[in-house]
This record gives sequence, structure tokens and C-alpha cells, in this order.
Amino acid sequence: MAPVIGASMRAPLLAALLLACPLLASGCAAQAPAPAPRAAAAASTSGIPSALQTQWQAFRAAVLAGDNAALASMTRFPLEVAGTLDDSGVQRIGQDRFAATLAKVLGHDSGLSPRQPQTNRDLVQRTESLAQDPRRPTATDDQARVGALVFSRIGSQWKLTRVYLEDE
Repeated sequence: MAPVIGASMRAPLLAALLLACPLLASGCAAQAPAPAPRAAAAASTSGIPSALQTQWQAFRAAVLAGDNAALASMTRFPLEVAGTLDDSGVQRIGQDRFAATLAKVLGHDSGLSPRQPQTNRDLVQRTESLAQDPRRPTATDDQARVGALVFSRIGSQWKLTRVYLEDE
């Protein structure tokens, strides 16, 4: 007789479980936070210090205007000039060589778009504001890189501190 009672108990127990599962799931779902949007899907300006954003816009305007005096004022000298290869070494240049060196850097390929090459000048022109991309971060708390241009936070200011120049 036990098997008959067990079989008759299975149906109500199964029905109770089937009704309870959706209720439990809906109650848990109401308390769970909504999933965050995928961070890697799009670039964001969050994470970019406002002082860096302001400095970038001034730097960009000076590049587009060809204002070497303004660009020099936004640069820490001696400026580090590194090659694109790890064993290229680093040179340090003063203001006397700055304009010519920066013109070379801006004229070289940024290396960021193999399908459609763009110069560093094109990159500066297209980058109206800095955006943090989780797949390839633009900035940390004290350093930022845009193509071949590296900016560092020095006190409360951001300055151009290093450029990468293709090895010739």
C-alpha cells in the first residue's frame, strides 16, 4: 500500500513545487539589482579627470591652430621622445627642437587604424573630447595617452610629457 500512497503524494508535491518556483523566482528578481549596461560596448567620459578634459580641449585647439607657443606652454621640458620600438631608447629635447619634433609626430601615422591609416594630427582633430574605453583605457589617475601623445598630471596640471616618434 505504501507505493500507492507515495504515488498519490507525488502529484500534489510536484504541483506545489511548480507553483512555488515562479513565485520564488519573481520575488528574488524584484530584489536583485538590474544588470549594469555592458561597459565594454561603448566609450565613456567617466573616469577622465575634468582637468585633463579641459587641458585636452586647449591642446587640441592649439594643434589645430598651429599655435606652437601655446603648445609649448602645455608641455613639460625636457620633452621625452621615444621610438616606437622598445629598444629605441628615449631622447629628451628642449623648447628649441619642440616645434619641429611635434610637427613630425603629428604627421606620422597614429597606428590605431590599420584599415584606414590616419595621422596623429587627424586623430587629434577627430578627438573632440577624451573618452574612456574599458578595452583600451585612455587615462589613469596621473597619465593619459592619445595616440603618440602622453600627458602626465604634474601637481594639479596636465602636461604633454612624452611623444612617440616612428623610428627612421
